[in-house]
Amino acid sequence: MKIISHEESAARSPPWLIILRLSIIAAIIFGASHPLWNAAASLDGRGPFVIVVNDGWASAVDWPARQARLSSLAEQAGREKRLVLLITTAPTETQGKPPPLQYLSPSEARKVVASLQPKPWHSDLKVSQKRLEVFAKLSLKERGHIFWLSDGLKAPGTDSFLEALRNYGRVTFVTNTPSERAMILQQPLSKGDELEVEAIRPHKQGTDLQWVRAVAENGQLLARESFIFPSEKQKATISLKLPTELRNKLSRLELERQQTAGSVVLLDERWRRRPVGLIDRAGVVARQPLLHELYYLERALNPFTEVRKGSFKNLLRRELAILVLADTGGLQKNEKDKFQAWIKRG
Repeated sequence: MKIISHEESAARSPPWLIILRLSIIAAIIFGASHPLWNAAASLDGRGPFVIVVNDGWASAVDWPARQARLSSLAEQAGREKRLVLLITTAPTETQGKPPPLQYLSPSEARKVVASLQPKPWHSDLKVSQKRLEVFAKLSLKERGHIFWLSDGLKAPGTDSFLEALRNYGRVTFVTNTPSERAMILQQPLSKGDELEVEAIRPHKQGTDLQWVRAVAENGQLLARESFIFPSEKQKATISLKLPTELRNKLSRLELERQQTAGSVVLLDERWRRRPVGLIDRAGVVARQPLLHELYYLERALNPFTEVRKGSFKNLLRRELAILVLADTGGLQKNEKDKFQAWIKRG
C-alpha cells in the first residue's frame, strides 16, 4: 500500500501574522531613529542657555549620569540654536584667578562637557556668583533658561547664588535623592587592637545600610564590614578589628559604591601596631606585680604596640618588630645564634 502525503500551504498569510510582522518592523525603525520625547518643549526666554554644574568632590558619586545629562542639555540648546553659558562651581587645579566665563556654541559645549572631571575639593559658590555677575554686566542682556545640576549638598552661599541665578531666567534645579548623595568617611581612631571608624551622611531620613572596606597597598581586600545609619541620625560608627599582621598591611579605608575623595581615608604608620616581644624569664609575680622586671615596659609600650610576652623560643615563632630583654638575665648560646639569624632576616 502506497502512502501519499499531501503538503498544503496557505494561499495568503493570516491577518494577525501580517500585523505582527509590521509591528516588529515599525519598532525596529522607531528605535533606530532615536526619537525625542517632548522635543517640542522649548526653553524659556530668548537669551542663552545657562548650565550650572557642581563639579566638586561630592559630584563624583554619580558623575557619569551627571555628564550624560549635561550632554543632553547641550544637544537641546543646539536644537533651539541657542548659545550656552557653562558655569562650573569647583575651583580649578591652579590657585590663580579663575578664567572668565564665555559663550559656547552647542557643539563646543559638548566637547567641554566630555572633558569635565569632578575635582577632589569643595565647590565655591561665592566665587562662581562673582564670575556670573561680572559676565552678566558685559554680555548677559536677555533672560534665558537656567539648569543647575547640584550635588545635593548645601554649601556656603547656596541661597545667595540661587537668587543671583533667578535674575537671569527661570531656574530648573536638578539633584539626586538624599540616599544617592555623597557620604564622608572620617579618619579612624586607634583604640587598642581596634580601629573605630565614623561615617557621615548628608541627611537623617530612615535607616541606611553601608559597607566599609579595608584595603592593602596592593589592592588586596583585608576586611569588609557593614554598618547601619539609625533613623534621624547622620553619623554611624563601626569598630574594625584585624589581626596585627593584616592591620599592618592596611593602606586605605573606603565606603562601597561612593568613589569620591570624601569616601576614602589613607592610612600610614600612625595606625599600625608593631608587635613587640618581651622576653619573660621570671614569670608573672602574682603578689607583687610592681616588682616584675617587665611591668613598666609593658605599660609604656601597650598603648602604641601589640605587646607579646613569653619565652625567647615562643616569641620568635611569629613576626616581631622589636625584641626586648630586661636587665636581668641574658641569652644562652643557642639563643644567641637564633637571635643573630633573626637580626639578619631584617
